[in-house]
Amino acid sequence: MKYIKNKIVSVSKIISIIILLFSFASCCIIPSMAVSKSMSFVVKQYEFDGSTDYTITGSKTVSSDSTYGTFSIAADVLEESTKNGIPSYVVKGDNLSFFYNYSDSLLKESEEKWYLTNDKCKSVDGKKLDDKVQKGYMLLQVSNDRKNWIDVFSETNAFENTPIRTNAFYKGTDIQLMNGCYYKLTIAYELQKFTGKNWLGISNYEYKRFAEVYEIYVRNDKYTETEIDTNRIFYLGSKVKAADFDSYSGAETIEKSDPHYGWDLGKFFISGHTNTVKDTDGTVVIMKNVGDEITLWFKLEQNIDALNGDSKLSINADDNWYDREYETERTNSGRGVLIVKHTDYKNESRTVLYTDYLASSASISANTKVQIFEEGDYEVTLDYEIREDKLIDRYHHYRISFKFLIRNGNCMVYPLDVATGGELTNGALTEKGFTLDLAKSRYLNIVVKKEVLTDGADGLIEDTRFNKIARDGEVFDDEGIYTITVKNLYSGADPTIKKIYVGSNPLLRALVINPQYSLSDIKSMVSKGATISDQGIITIGNVTTSIQDETEPVWIPPTTIIEKNQETTEEVIEQSDTINSLIVIVGCIAGGIILTVVIIICIALSVKKKRKKANEAVEDNGGVQE
Repeated sequence: MKYIKNKIVSVSKIISIIILLFSFASCCIIPSMAVSKSMSFVVKQYEFDGSTDYTITGSKTVSSDSTYGTFSIAADVLEESTKNGIPSYVVKGDNLSFFYNYSDSLLKESEEKWYLTNDKCKSVDGKKLDDKVQKGYMLLQVSNDRKNWIDVFSETNAFENTPIRTNAFYKGTDIQLMNGCYYKLTIAYELQKFTGKNWLGISNYEYKRFAEVYEIYVRNDKYTETEIDTNRIFYLGSKVKAADFDSYSGAETIEKSDPHYGWDLGKFFISGHTNTVKDTDGTVVIMKNVGDEITLWFKLEQNIDALNGDSKLSINADDNWYDREYETERTNSGRGVLIVKHTDYKNESRTVLYTDYLASSASISANTKVQIFEEGDYEVTLDYEIREDKLIDRYHHYRISFKFLIRNGNCMVYPLDVATGGELTNGALTEKGFTLDLAKSRYLNIVVKKEVLTDGADGLIEDTRFNKIARDGEVFDDEGIYTITVKNLYSGADPTIKKIYVGSNPLLRALVINPQYSLSDIKSMVSKGATISDQGIITIGNVTTSIQDETEPVWIPPTTIIEKNQETTEEVIEQSDTINSLIVIVGCIAGGIILTVVIIICIALSVKKKRKKANEAVEDNGGVQE
C-alpha cells in the first residue's frame, strides 16, 4: 500500500507540473494588449490650522488615511514607469481623461463632527484666486519641464456645486500628449467642527485646512525625442491686431499705446527641411527630400498670466470666439486657439482647431511640437485675447497668421512594370506595359510622349501619337516608345528624362536600346544584312555593333511609393501575423504533447522498476510479501 500511495502522490505532482506548463504556454501565446483603465494615485497631503493660508510650498506633508476624494485618470495605457519620482504613463492616442471622484458625506456631516465649511480664503499657495475658495477648490496645471506651470482648469466652490462628481473634469490635448506633459492637481478645502458654547452662549468651532497635491507625467505613442537642428529652422508669422474685434479678422497697426506694443507672445518655426524658396506670389515654399521630417513648432516666450512681466496683463479665455476667415462656429476657445488648414493636391481642404492652445504649450521657452507635415498647402493662425486688469477690464484681440507650401525636392518618377511591379530604368523594355509612380510627389510636371512606327512613303517612319501631361498611377500598355519628362517647378533642377519601350517589335526595341542610331541608321544596317534580336541587339555577321549597357540593378521602391498595393500588403501582413500566431500555438501544443508522452514513459519505467524491486523483495523473504 505504501508503494501505491507513493505512486499516486508522484502522479499527482506530475499532473500538476503538466498543468502549470500548459498554463505557462498559454500565457506565452496571448498577446499583450492596451486596456482602458482608471488608475488612482498617491497624494501629498498638507494640513494647516484655520488661521493659516494654504502655503503648500515649503510645508511638510502629513500622514492621513483619508482625502476628500480620489484622483484618477482613464486611458489606454501601453507602459507604466516613473519619471523624476512621479508616476509616468505612455498612452495610446489622445484619449486621456481626468477624474476626481467624491461623495457629499463631509458636506452633510453633523456639526459635532468635521464637516465641509465655506472658506473665505482667496489665495492657495501664493496664487491669487478670482473668487473665494468657498466649499472646495480644484486646480489642474500643466508643464513641459515641471518648473513653469500653466493653469488649464480651476473651480471654486467645487464640492458644493457638484456634491457628487463622477464625470471627467478635464481631457488631455493632443498637443500635450504628443510633446509629453506633467500634470499637477491641487485640491484645497476647509473643515470645521462644533466644540460647544461659551458662557455667553456663542457657538465655538475648530477649523482645519487641507491641501492635496497629485503629480503625474503622460505622453502618447506619437511622442518622439526630436533634436532640432538650429541650422535648419525657418521662422514664420508675426503678430497683428484684429481690425474687427468680434471675428479676429483684418489687421491694424499696433500703436505705442497698445498693451502688445514692443513684445511678442512667441514664435512659430519650421524645422527638418532641406531648403526654402519662394513661389511666384511670394509664398514661402519648404523643400523636403527623402528622410526629412518637416515639423512645425511654437516657442512660447511669455508667462500667459503675466504678459511682458505685468501681472495685470494676461491671456484670457474667449468664451464667444469665432474666426470669420476660416468660417468657424462660435465656441469657447480657451486661452488661445490654433487653426491649421491643409489643402492637398486634389484641392481638398481640412481644418483642425487646437483650443486652449497657449495653456497646452505648457512652459515658457519650451519648443512645443504642433504637427508633422507632408506635401501640401498650409495656413496657420493663432487667435488670442489679452485682458487688461484695470478698474474696468479691457480686452484686445490679436493673431499670428502665415501661409506656406511644402514640396518634395526630387525630380523623379518611377515607371513600374505592370507585370512584375519592379522599377524600369531608362531604356528598359517591357511587353506588358508600365505604370507611373510619383512616390507621393504630387506637384511634379510630368509629360509623356508616345511614338510608334507607321508606314510612310519611304517605309516605316516614326510618328508621334501623343505628347501629354501624365498622372500618378496612369498605365501605358500600347506598343510604342514612351519618353517621360519630369520637371520640378520649385527645385530648379534639370528635367529628368526616361525612355521606355512597350511591345515586342525588334526594330523599335533596337531604336530604344541603341540611342546612338537613328531609325534610318538601323534600317540601313538591316538592309545590309544586319539582324536584330528579340532584345533589340543589332548584329552584322558575327559582330555585334551595339549592345545595351549592362542593366542597372533594379530598385524596388519602398512600400510608401506603391500606394495602390498598400491594402494588399496590409492583408498579407495580417495573414502573416495570423500564421505566425498559429505556428506559435501549434508549437506550444506539440511541445506539450511531447512533454506529456515523455512524462508518461518516465512514469511507466519508474513503476516497472519499483515493481521489479518489490518482486525481488518477496523472493528474498521466501515468497512472503511485507
